[in-house]
Amino acid sequence: LEWSAWCDAVTATRNLFLVLDRSFIHRRGGSLWDIGLRLLATALDGAGVQGAIIRCLRDAITAQRQGRQANVDTIRSIVELLVYITQYDSLEELCLSDADVFYREESCRLVSLMAPAEYVHHCHGRIKEEISRCQALFQPATMLKMLDITRNALVKLQCSTMLEKGVHDFVAEHRVQDMCRMYSICEAVGEVAAVRAAWFSVVKSSGITIMKTAETDDIVEKLLQLKAHCDEMLGVAFRNSVNFAIALKDAFEYFINDGNPNVSAQLLARHTDRILKIGSKFSDAGLDDAIDSCWGLFRFLMAKDVFEAFFRKDLAKRLILCKSASMEAEVRMVQLLRDECGAGFTTKLEGMFRDINAGKALVESFLEVSEPEAQQLGFTCQVLTTVSWPTYPIAEVWYPTSVIRAQEAFKQHYLGMHTGRSLKFVAHLGQCTLRMTVIPSIFAPPTGSCTKKELSMSMYQAIVLLQFNQADTLTFAELQTATGLPDVEIRRTLLSFTANKGCPLLAREGAGQELAESDRFTFNGEFKSKLFRILVNRVQLKETKDEIKKVETRVSEDRQYQVDAIIVRVMKARKRLTHTALLEEVFRNAMFPVTASETKKRIESLLDREYLVRDHAPGTYTYMA
Repeated sequence: LEWSAWCDAVTATRNLFLVLDRSFIHRRGGSLWDIGLRLLATALDGAGVQGAIIRCLRDAITAQRQGRQANVDTIRSIVELLVYITQYDSLEELCLSDADVFYREESCRLVSLMAPAEYVHHCHGRIKEEISRCQALFQPATMLKMLDITRNALVKLQCSTMLEKGVHDFVAEHRVQDMCRMYSICEAVGEVAAVRAAWFSVVKSSGITIMKTAETDDIVEKLLQLKAHCDEMLGVAFRNSVNFAIALKDAFEYFINDGNPNVSAQLLARHTDRILKIGSKFSDAGLDDAIDSCWGLFRFLMAKDVFEAFFRKDLAKRLILCKSASMEAEVRMVQLLRDECGAGFTTKLEGMFRDINAGKALVESFLEVSEPEAQQLGFTCQVLTTVSWPTYPIAEVWYPTSVIRAQEAFKQHYLGMHTGRSLKFVAHLGQCTLRMTVIPSIFAPPTGSCTKKELSMSMYQAIVLLQFNQADTLTFAELQTATGLPDVEIRRTLLSFTANKGCPLLAREGAGQELAESDRFTFNGEFKSKLFRILVNRVQLKETKDEIKKVETRVSEDRQYQVDAIIVRVMKARKRLTHTALLEEVFRNAMFPVTASETKKRIESLLDREYLVRDHAPGTYTYMA
């Protein structure tokens, strides 16, 4: 007898004896329906059919999991039968066990055969199948149990294997959606901590690989790309989880500051210079995004003071040579640094901007009262305060008489406005424009064939080129004596004139690539160019190891003063501290990497200068007011 037909028969019998069912049988507990169910259960149990029914149901459900067809309506009808005869719990327990065995075997087989993305997609598909199956066949309470078993067997059991390769592939290939799916299934089984640990490990190893294998000029660009990809994953896949954001921060701080943290600070400062100077590839909106990206990496630096030193050095060149792509972008970068590190960090940078703004008004006031000669020269200069700007070499170089008179007039004007100050002219970063008239031959009569050009060049280049007003040919030694330029600068300057193979301004007579004192330089009377205004580029020299060392040495000296200030400030507030507690306070307050041995030296220095004294208790210091 089919279950539906049996239900119809019992319902018809109950309707026939409705009065009896509602009065006599109801008063004794139960109903005709309940009596019918008890009789059916007794019959099925006595005939041994119940066990066979449960086995058939289990086989049908397993076959459906394996992809074979099954009569869902029939299975659902029989499951309802077992519910009514109170045998559903036995079926549920056995079906849950079958699902556990099936998915455990499947996960062990597929996790090594499938790619991580394929396996994650397969797990998602299986979970959806089980939801649909439970909704169609089982009672609502069974769904949660079945999903727990499915997720544990497919995900939790293989979590370490799946994460070991999956997170690496998804980060390396920037597969955000695959990471999102994997995180969601791992989150459902309580493996968020494992995903976070794998995320930290992969980001850290990716960063270490970039720092060790990438070209020096490409390191920051690759780190910015990695940061952008990780930020997108953090927002989309991990839903901006605080714990994952902390893991990302810890990973970047580890590999950026691993080894020599000064190198990372220097590379980031150099990259920032490239994006802020004229000729960068960014639009206004793109420049703001690039600045934000650089600032994001800056926050991970431990050697922030090293970044400031190199950034200030590059900023000075951009401001003096008018090479900034946007003054608004320059100000915004300094404001971001101020917001992150405080006003004291950007005091010198802000002083540089004040000098630039004040210099414009100063030159205007000078030209209003100066002699016509200075105005005809187009004389201008920028007054830099020593405390804010990097130190530049001051060489006693040759200047034309007209320039000397203009310099002296400006000096008198400035010192008349400011008493107690000294003023020295630095030609190192000076710029000028020369008007040049080239006569093809000095023996030919003057004709209309003279070539007139305007040459935009550095002050050092102009000083060298003006020497050829006196003679067509000069030796290296004669030029060095006449100009007074340092050896490195005159070599660099002469190379800028002779390097143009097409039509150089100067022709060199000498052997070898290195310039010798006996080399002779002749002005090129056949110089030609289609342009009227010509920019004569200087030979760009990369920062030497000595220059980098000087900056790092200056930063190291500044750090000593800052450590001293931290120690004095802490001891003044606490009055008495142990050596260990004082070290902890220094490490916590310092904005740069500092070691215990360096701190100990500064403590000894303060003891010698009687800022501190040793307490009677061992390893304890007392502040001396």
